[in-house]
Amino acid sequence: MKFENGVNSSEESYWFGFLVGDGTIYENRYRLKLSLGRKDKKHVEKFATFLGYSKNRVHLYGSMSEFRIDNKQLLNNLYNLGLCANKTHKTHKGLIPKKYKRDFIRGLFDADGTIHLRKNKKFKTPDFHICGTGDLLEGVRDVFLEDIGVRGCISTSKGQPSVFECGGRYIVEKVGHYLFDKAKIYLERKYRIFQHIFEYNKNHGRQWKRYSKEVIYKIRDLYKKDGITQLKIAEKFNISQSFVSRIVNNKRYKDYI
Repeated sequence: MKFENGVNSSEESYWFGFLVGDGTIYENRYRLKLSLGRKDKKHVEKFATFLGYSKNRVHLYGSMSEFRIDNKQLLNNLYNLGLCANKTHKTHKGLIPKKYKRDFIRGLFDADGTIHLRKNKKFKTPDFHICGTGDLLEGVRDVFLEDIGVRGCISTSKGQPSVFECGGRYIVEKVGHYLFDKAKIYLERKYRIFQHIFEYNKNHGRQWKRYSKEVIYKIRDLYKKDGITQLKIAEKFNISQSFVSRIVNNKRYKDYI
């Protein structure tokens, strides 16, 4: 029986994270249900197979694909790990298995995470988001900071789940490699988003590497001496406004200034 002795494999950790994000349990019936959109039916079938059930147990209902079982032993195993029906109030960062933490977070992201693209005139900047309880997301933030040096932030709104987020195409690329490199199980459509980011970054290097010191000096002087706005400078040099801001404000360019 899965989860009988805790979380003891990367696959168990992944699916445990996925259940924390998107699973539904009914304590009075010892019922477990996982519902995703029709396009993710194959992923639900993978979950059924993981538990030892036939993929024929996955059914389509309208726009959803759903797997449900009544299994007292399995539900007790999940209860003992800390999963419960009222996730809004009880999920906590202690749920994250130490040995397989990246697998757990990948499952959590596949269930309850998104990549948003902030569109400027010329660039698309990705933001990585995971929804959940504040305590659980504190654990995600701690893992990212410890393992890959990414310092995300957690935002909260009254009556809404908390959100952990970090942004920037190279930061999100680092997160993607951490979660998906050598991973054996993941939601294909979300992995494809990271693949696009990897490919984009490969073909579009960091902006500062494309410019000589003379150009950096000129950009700085246009802003600081001539009073040209950052937006107009960005349009003139075909670069992002945030890059202009970094040139005139960021310590990275202190050798030029």
